[in-house]
Amino acid sequence: MPQNNEAVVPSTANKANPSPELSIRSALQAIADQIADGSKLTVSTNVQVVNASTGIQIAADKAEIARTEISIDGDRYVIVPILVDAGELRVPQAVLDLHERHVAEAVAYRKQMLEILVDFVKTRRLG
Repeated sequence: MPQNNEAVVPSTANKANPSPELSIRSALQAIADQIADGSKLTVSTNVQVVNASTGIQIAADKAEIARTEISIDGDRYVIVPILVDAGELRVPQAVLDLHERHVAEAVAYRKQMLEILVDFVKTRRLG
């Protein structure tokens, strides 16, 4: 027990050199936690305004310009900006292209993480 202002220094012997099995389990737990928390995949595309007409000035605030939420059951919720152009509604193509790329990358990453977890469980016995 520490006296007065004495500090307790935790042992780092096991933390400094974790076993490969412990490292793998920790990594898998992190992936499993993401999956458990990930019943919904949310992708947000944000911009930061740069004003080049007055010299390069970057606005402090970022603005969300598009958002996609994909539920585990496949339901999708998409928000994109719509411009009214001569009475026609249109989505700015550059924004749509950028956001679609972000969504595709997020979906591919999630798929990769799921495949890693499934492959590991198939090839190893946890427990």
